[in-house]
Amino acid sequence: MSDSVITFRVSKHNPDLVSKIKVLAHQDGRTLNNYVEKILLQHANKEIKPSVPADVKPDIIEELLEEFKKKYEKIYKKPYIQVKKGIDRSSINKILTIFKKQNPTETRDNTIYWFSVFFEKCLTINDQWLRNNMSPAIMLSQYNRIMKILDRRNPQVRQLISYDYPDLCDLVSRTNNMMSDYKIVKKGVHIGKWVKISEAQSLGMMDIFK
Repeated sequence: MSDSVITFRVSKHNPDLVSKIKVLAHQDGRTLNNYVEKILLQHANKEIKPSVPADVKPDIIEELLEEFKKKYEKIYKKPYIQVKKGIDRSSINKILTIFKKQNPTETRDNTIYWFSVFFEKCLTINDQWLRNNMSPAIMLSQYNRIMKILDRRNPQVRQLISYDYPDLCDLVSRTNNMMSDYKIVKKGVHIGKWVKISEAQSLGMMDIFK
């Protein structure tokens, strides 16, 4: 394409732009045509990053994996050496599936909180072999064994019986229990639900009401 053709097409829309481009081309030591090609190539080669909506949250599996690595480094005083990230992600995903089946209505924040506690309990478990080899893959393959050990060691890992308000009203009407026997949970994985006070007390979990 000749300079005259470019000049004609540009000048139809903005005649002043032609003279400005010619000056820039001269300063760059190029013809008008070569200068325009240079600008077009620079624009085409720019890395265009996809825009991410502000309300899109990060991948929860990646977030949980990072939480595990933080707990590992904090407790063992050394970084977690990730040999196969795919296996770690897959293992956490399967444990998350187990958790969701037991707690289908839990929020994302509560789920992350539960895993944070779970990771810490696993990394300080009272079993030397498990402690020395702990990883997301071990958590999955030894899940039942780990939960039994944690249940013996710390009653807080037991699942509290919690109720949504309609379920609680139905329970109270059928069992003649008093509403004053229950309190709403203020923190932890049961936040927003109702738990029997005596049950939380027996598990040493009264702080969930504060």
